[in-house]
Amino acid sequence: MRLITLIFLPLFLCSQQLEVRLSWDGTQKLQLGEQFIEVPSATDNFIFYDDQSKRFSITISKPINTHLNAAYFVQDIQTQAFNKELDLDLSQFNESPDVLIYKTKGRSNNQVVFEMEPFVVKNNKLHIVTGFTIVTNTTVLSRLQRFQQFSTVTASHPTSGFRFEIDKTGIYKITGKFLRDLGMPIANVDPKTLKIHGKGGQMIPLINSETNDFNYGFSENPLQLVGMEDGVIGEEDYILFYAYGSNEWNSDSQTAINLYHDKSHYIITHGGADGLRVSVNSSQPVVEDAKTTASVDLYFEEDLVNVAQMGRKWFGDRFLHNTTKDYPFQLVNRDGSTPIDVKVAAAGSSSSYNQLIVRVESESTSLNFSPTQLLTKATENTANLLLTPSSNDVNVNLQYNGAGLSSSIGYLDYIRLSYQRTLDGGDGQFRVHTEPSATYKASDTDAVWELHTNGIISVYQPNNGNVYFSQSDTTERFHLHNSNDVYTPKRSDYGDVFTSPQLRKRLANEAEYIIVTHDDYTEEANKLATHHRLHSGLKSVVLTLSEIYDDFSAGNIDIVAIRNAVRYAYLNNSEDNKPKYLCLFGDTSYDYKDRVPNNNMIVPTYHALHSFHLANSYMSDDFYTVMDDDEGDLSFSDRMDLAVGRILFDTKEGALAMVNKSIDYSLAQGDWQNTLTILSDDTDEEWEAIIQERLDALGQQVVYNKPFINLQKIHSDAYEQTVSASGERYPGVNLALENQFIQGSLAINYFGHGGESGLGSEKFFDKELAQRLYNPGKYPLFITSTCEFSRFDNPEVYTAGESSVANPAGGVIGLISTTRQIYVTNGISYNQTIAKYLFAYGKGDYPTISEALRLSKNEFSGTSQRRIIFFIGDPALKLAIPKERVELTHINGSKIDSLEESDKQLRALDRVNLAGQVSDESGELLDQFNGEVVLTIFDKEIEKTTLGNDGNGTFTYDALGNVVFKGNTEVENGFWNIELIIPKDISLPVGQARISLYAISSNSTSKKTGLSTEISIGGINPNQENDIKGPDIELFLNDENFVTGDITGSNPVLIAKFSDENGINTSGGLGHEILAVLDGVTQNPIVLNNFYRTNLGDFQSGSLTYLFNDLTPGSHELSVTAWDTYNNPSTKTIAFVVSENNGILINEIYNVPNPFETQTTFWVTHNKPRELLNAQIVIYDINGKLVWEEEKTVYSGSNINSEIFWNGQSNDGAEVNKGVYLCTITLKSTLSDTKHTETHRIIRK
Repeated sequence: MRLITLIFLPLFLCSQQLEVRLSWDGTQKLQLGEQFIEVPSATDNFIFYDDQSKRFSITISKPINTHLNAAYFVQDIQTQAFNKELDLDLSQFNESPDVLIYKTKGRSNNQVVFEMEPFVVKNNKLHIVTGFTIVTNTTVLSRLQRFQQFSTVTASHPTSGFRFEIDKTGIYKITGKFLRDLGMPIANVDPKTLKIHGKGGQMIPLINSETNDFNYGFSENPLQLVGMEDGVIGEEDYILFYAYGSNEWNSDSQTAINLYHDKSHYIITHGGADGLRVSVNSSQPVVEDAKTTASVDLYFEEDLVNVAQMGRKWFGDRFLHNTTKDYPFQLVNRDGSTPIDVKVAAAGSSSSYNQLIVRVESESTSLNFSPTQLLTKATENTANLLLTPSSNDVNVNLQYNGAGLSSSIGYLDYIRLSYQRTLDGGDGQFRVHTEPSATYKASDTDAVWELHTNGIISVYQPNNGNVYFSQSDTTERFHLHNSNDVYTPKRSDYGDVFTSPQLRKRLANEAEYIIVTHDDYTEEANKLATHHRLHSGLKSVVLTLSEIYDDFSAGNIDIVAIRNAVRYAYLNNSEDNKPKYLCLFGDTSYDYKDRVPNNNMIVPTYHALHSFHLANSYMSDDFYTVMDDDEGDLSFSDRMDLAVGRILFDTKEGALAMVNKSIDYSLAQGDWQNTLTILSDDTDEEWEAIIQERLDALGQQVVYNKPFINLQKIHSDAYEQTVSASGERYPGVNLALENQFIQGSLAINYFGHGGESGLGSEKFFDKELAQRLYNPGKYPLFITSTCEFSRFDNPEVYTAGESSVANPAGGVIGLISTTRQIYVTNGISYNQTIAKYLFAYGKGDYPTISEALRLSKNEFSGTSQRRIIFFIGDPALKLAIPKERVELTHINGSKIDSLEESDKQLRALDRVNLAGQVSDESGELLDQFNGEVVLTIFDKEIEKTTLGNDGNGTFTYDALGNVVFKGNTEVENGFWNIELIIPKDISLPVGQARISLYAISSNSTSKKTGLSTEISIGGINPNQENDIKGPDIELFLNDENFVTGDITGSNPVLIAKFSDENGINTSGGLGHEILAVLDGVTQNPIVLNNFYRTNLGDFQSGSLTYLFNDLTPGSHELSVTAWDTYNNPSTKTIAFVVSENNGILINEIYNVPNPFETQTTFWVTHNKPRELLNAQIVIYDINGKLVWEEEKTVYSGSNINSEIFWNGQSNDGAEVNKGVYLCTITLKSTLSDTKHTETHRIIRK
């Protein structure tokens, strides 16, 4: 919110001062475009560099009192010399720092922001700003003034009417016959009540205050009625009104073509109050020296190609090296003594300097373009050519010089030709530009229409054949009217009848959670809304795009209409019931008009005007969340008032899968919710060591603030690097990451290089992995500080980020990710800020994921790169962090806090009983809590050092110790206890054990977490029992009906059961892991330790499951080896055959109950688990007559599906008779392009 000066009636005035001190320590590397430079390092502030403004900045924010009107100043700026010599261009710095001061408001958080340049030059030496004084002069607002400042706006709105469309700007004639053809009962209509609503082809302004009110896109237009003075509408009577086509120049977007649509719609209504009418006036007084010419513009512009496939700038003709093209213009009634002004806007894309030469007759000029760079795909320029042509047939010749390179391409944006036209209306209607101080005379015209900025229209009629007119302070344009050249509207492609969806009533009724989607996906959106009404307690509303466009822009597509709808709800609800979350439900594209193949535009987003730079051109849904008056164009000072997220899909099947995934996540449970995983790129260059160091520090900071978090670290440089035909790879990282997905992690935070195809040049994560992951119910939040990992607005590229969230039973629940390239130093800053809010440092109440990002973005400043960070997912979801707390209180029957240190030690082969309780956050026992607790004992932390695979140094860090034991037991009335034996393979030196705790209530409504570090671990029990027998092992594939030699699909699930009187060893001692070996390949064993879990309350037995992927057809052998805690091994082997038939096969159909009365569920077993299948069910009676049919998409994680139901009704909703019916079910696999049909008999009783 850019309120720099506000004027109110003061009650009293006061002045305050605040001293600000900046601390500096050493230097840091800062990314400037495509290079890194060394700059002084501020200890408590982030230094930003903005490419577009070429400016360094430090941001200081201070809260302000909304009851005060304050003016802020900075004085007494202190600096000191920076003694270290740095390779900086000192000419870019001033002698005193520039300071930007602005007020902002993000929801209820009002701040004043000071963006200060931190570096200055004095006596040719670099200085740093060390402090300054903020001076505040304030006046108190009266209660009335405060109310007026934040009052809402309401406007009348028609409930019904008729649509029509127009194709160009000008004066239109609407006859009574046309109204009758639309369906208007003209014989019964009072013409005084006729009204026309809409802005046609005018794009709604980006800045909120420029729309005047929410009705801007639906505003009423003044009309001139001809022949209706008798109160009757005859077929030959008509309306004159001024309409805006889609060819209006728009300064926000620098184009004369509407970005969103090519056909402009209006709504005409009747009834109620009298409509607005033009003000008909006589010509202004005669002025002898009145001008008889005025400026007019001619445009040539086409939107055919988006050069870099981003941003909202589109271009027309393409030019290869040395190609030319002519563009003819005809100048009607040009004043022969006046010159013309030719403006050309274009862009060039070449690795060398290139240019577009503009020639008109003998005159010429050129547009020069700089070479493209790594991040810049093209450069743009404009040029003007002023000349007096020899005739009114003007030819603009363009020739492209691509420096002789075949790869060079020039792109024409537009040609604008301005000239002085005589004000003679005899050749038709036309618009003119006027000068403020001049008077003009038009001849041979039926009228001159003056359009005002406030919507009023004045019509000046001729006096003695002439019209004199002059510009006023509110004049927007003049237009000469010729009754023989009026335009004719057309009937709308949307249909004649308009019925308002009455969104305003719904939006003013406590809309906390707004879902915006296309009409095709309302069923799925409503399912999500219903879930959040019931589960999250959010007052939820689903808005379709057609409803929004109808009610806020008269049916014309415009993204500002979406924001105006949201803003209407925001300003017309109480503070408690204002919209908090906005969900854009569906994919989007850089192409608003479906010009590119396979365009998957479902819900549009905002695109920056800057359209060539991979780091500065952005798309952003933040646009829909800035609610204050002078916000809207996403400038540095715009702050988000709502949290926003986008759910990606482009099919109904995908929509349903994403909704189901979101619902599943909100109900998810498991001790994986105690785990955070960090993944860092390796150090390809020396400076990149900062990546793993800063990410490691971030993880440690999270644990410091939330000690119960178990931090799993995957620093890729700590793994062995291999070289293949595809390049350098880290197979150990791939396996570790995939295992973290499968075992579960609250969040996975990646920092490093990346792109649309995946993470890291070594392919740590790619689309193939994203699509095959199977981790149902254990979906992490994926935080990626990398480049373009989730650039989802390009329909020609399907990114790895999109793949990770689209997996219906695997992958991630959401992404805080980048859609363009992000600078490393910005990534570090953003990651730290996001973690602070996401994990709610110092608080016990956690925000939703989207709200954490909103708060983070509102804190970011100094660069537009904050806009490239998206939350992809359901904005109403909270990260599944359990509440505190679960406590460990006793060991072997004694209270821990009463024991000596020597009695609080876990030794190898000790039989131990641990007990504790579930408490509230203050430590009070929850004696009504019944459920289950999971206890995980970690050995001592391990110090690890990276390998320096690329020769750029090593990094030493602390990692979690091995899992000594993981088991679960019952909680009764808040208390729990568990027995176990400490494995022999623990690390024997004594140190601190980490005991992680997680509890879930029986009804799954309460999830608790805890941590104990009071117990030590190490040493060995000298009085150990004797045990020489290994564990018992049972192995199955897919289900427990498996017998060795059975046939499976290519993706079988291993089910392994273990039992031993002393428990199973999972501590990971050398050679003592739980290992699976496939086909005797012992060089590549699969370590299964972290997949094992004991049975409830029984440390002596447990099980694991593990998914195999893409096994080759044919015979296979699988061996599993496990060790007990005394290091006695056992091995079990099974054989199986992977079927060569990849087609889908239904093995069995049955329904429960059968017979049934009101509803029955069909269970279908098949061979295509973890695949979206098309299911068709048809039910016939015993005579073969069709009774009921349904087609739907189904998904099951196993080989059994139970998503098909029948309620005993026919297709027309009638109850069917009792008796026997025949059911036919067909399943179709799109992956294998096969289908299979089976029949089944059912009985209705």
